[in-house]
Amino acid sequence: MAKTILLSFLMLMGITHCFAQDTIKRTRKVTPQVTEKYTAVIATDREIKQGLYQALYNRKTPIAVGKYTDDKKTGTWQFFNKYGQPVQRYNYDTNTLQLETKEDEFSNLHYKFDTDFKDTDFVTKPVKPGGRYYGYLPYLKCFTLPREMREADLDAYYVEMELLVSPGGRLAEFKFHIKTRWDDDFDWVINVSPNRLFEDDKKFIPATLNREPISSQITILCYFTDSQTIDIK
Repeated sequence: MAKTILLSFLMLMGITHCFAQDTIKRTRKVTPQVTEKYTAVIATDREIKQGLYQALYNRKTPIAVGKYTDDKKTGTWQFFNKYGQPVQRYNYDTNTLQLETKEDEFSNLHYKFDTDFKDTDFVTKPVKPGGRYYGYLPYLKCFTLPREMREADLDAYYVEMELLVSPGGRLAEFKFHIKTRWDDDFDWVINVSPNRLFEDDKKFIPATLNREPISSQITILCYFTDSQTIDIK
């Protein structure tokens, strides 16, 4: 009996040792401004995110805090803007929005709708799970500066990210507009295939009119960084 217990204990210790060897702490860049920290389990052909997750702006300001289970976001996540102010709380188990803070008049996100409204209509904007900063990081990573502009003074330019969201809450169209403050007619359009994004990144809570889903457009003002990438203002 004692031998059986000892053998079982040694086997358990061996399994625990294997798991310990197969788990690693990761810190990596998502964008030049954002770093993520998480625990990964090393599988045969890939890494699996498991446990607590944190994304930091400039390595110190939290913009996302939550948990992964088998490489999927689970439970309630908290999202913040790049100044550390809370903007959203979202439950990935139930796919429900628990909190979305109000945008002020200086917001860099603007919304358009194809439908005309009456004063008595009840309208809600589209919402990106992940908040108004972290939720759009995968979109920022899709931008590539055109070769013809690599020697330009980018301080004179800015970028508008334009997204069309369907009534079903899916990304339908995705493009960037490079513009300049000195010439209103300058508009360099870069079309991006939505297929460049993972399925979860293409999901939105759609805009509604009197509780019925409608299509909408989101325009996000971005600026050029020193590394010729873009970031949300």
